[in-house]
Amino acid sequence: MCSSSAPLLEVRQLCKSFPTPGRGKKKLDVLKGINLTINEGEIIGLVGESGSGKSTFGECIGGLQSAPENSVFFRGKDITQLAKHEYKEYRRSVQFIFQDPAETLNPRMTVAQIIEEPMLAAKIGYKPKDRLQRIAQLMGDVGLNTSLMHSRPARLSGGQCQRVAIARALAVKPALLICDEAVSALDLSVQANILNLLLDLQQAYKVSQLFISHDLHVVQYLAKKVAVIHQGLIVEEGSSRDVLQHPQHAYTRSLISSSL
Repeated sequence: MCSSSAPLLEVRQLCKSFPTPGRGKKKLDVLKGINLTINEGEIIGLVGESGSGKSTFGECIGGLQSAPENSVFFRGKDITQLAKHEYKEYRRSVQFIFQDPAETLNPRMTVAQIIEEPMLAAKIGYKPKDRLQRIAQLMGDVGLNTSLMHSRPARLSGGQCQRVAIARALAVKPALLICDEAVSALDLSVQANILNLLLDLQQAYKVSQLFISHDLHVVQYLAKKVAVIHQGLIVEEGSSRDVLQHPQHAYTRSLISSSL
């Protein structure tokens, strides 16, 4: 879509407001001018408490919420100005992994059907045999036995459901994964396994990740860079080690204290 010298995704002064209930034209300002750059193959953590705007930010850069003109650039191009075929590539290239995997998986579909669905939508792997091989490969890559291929989500554990969700996101060969509280609904031992899996996949697939969480210590384990969001603004940004060991903002210090 653009020169490889451009960042994978660049956010410039992103603002987002929502109308408030009741009469009048009052709006709630959720994002108040955020700047952030995500490079190819990079993992960045975005940390903030509930209501800070972090999920809205992820939805805006991933196309689930509308973004203003000249605020979100994918490989150097404003996403609001993309041609139809470019917009399809952008939407395919940015995939989500959400907090509760059970809610994102169709209970009537098998694991194979869930992973195959985005491939069909994106027209990747036209032949059934090719798609089946891809499904088996993805299941192996995320640590799922292929014997589960014909199982439905109700028969899987929470960790297994999240692995299916990750395989589904990877099925269309994305450039960026937006992981929105992707481990917070899981038991601690399962959390560690999923975090290790995400690190392994970053190496194997060279896929960038925006890891959204309320827990700085979880983010530190996964990401080398972290941005702290508070009331719709990024109040601190830097290497995970510097932010965690030498926080400059009072809000960051409170997040660290709550994690401990």
